[in-house]
Amino acid sequence: MQDVQRSAIYHFSNSTIRQYICENELNRIADYACSKGFTNPEIYCDIRTDRYQHSQFDKLMSSYDRYQAIFVKDYTHINKYTTKMINSISNLYSKGIPIYSTEEDQITLHTQYETSAKPRVATYYCHWSRKEDDIDQGIKHDVLRHFAIHKIGAITVDQYADECLKGHAGNQPQLKLLINHADDYDIVLVQTFASIHWRTDNFCHFRRELSLDIFSITEGFLPYPRNTPEPLRLN
Repeated sequence: MQDVQRSAIYHFSNSTIRQYICENELNRIADYACSKGFTNPEIYCDIRTDRYQHSQFDKLMSSYDRYQAIFVKDYTHINKYTTKMINSISNLYSKGIPIYSTEEDQITLHTQYETSAKPRVATYYCHWSRKEDDIDQGIKHDVLRHFAIHKIGAITVDQYADECLKGHAGNQPQLKLLINHADDYDIVLVQTFASIHWRTDNFCHFRRELSLDIFSITEGFLPYPRNTPEPLRLN
């Protein structure tokens, strides 16, 4: 007898008034899970009266090993902060549990960069701060360039960097320039994924606009779903 594929849905709603909207969203996620071969997923849903209320999410995380996959509307439902979201997904993925989003490109982290040729690399660094201060970007550029050449084997390296006040979303002119020239590159190299943006929703938005593989020196390799190159381990 074939084992049943067990899965879970996590969702939250900030309103108790429009309950039908929440139910419709849960049905939509369940339909998506079914399209992936997972029927009758178990549902964990927080109806939040404040942003720190997530008892159902905590319950799911304490029993994740019961499931083969977890489904969400978007990755902000895992965590609103990019670094914490990436860490949660990485932890589950290392245990063989993928997290699927109905609205965003899937995030699957690897420890190796996958390519069959010397890539064209763009490095990107963004210093996020709550005040205007002076940061020597030269050292950051040197670290990223060294990694691109000696670990990834880059054939070309172009470098982009922004200085941004935290809370001022969208004020990243160099990132926008990189997006406009994305066709010139095979991969984007960053120190951390939060360099792209510290908020999960903005990170996913910019990742979609780049449509490129992203390698974080700190967290690992994040392939873009439509890219399927041959694997090659880092030196």
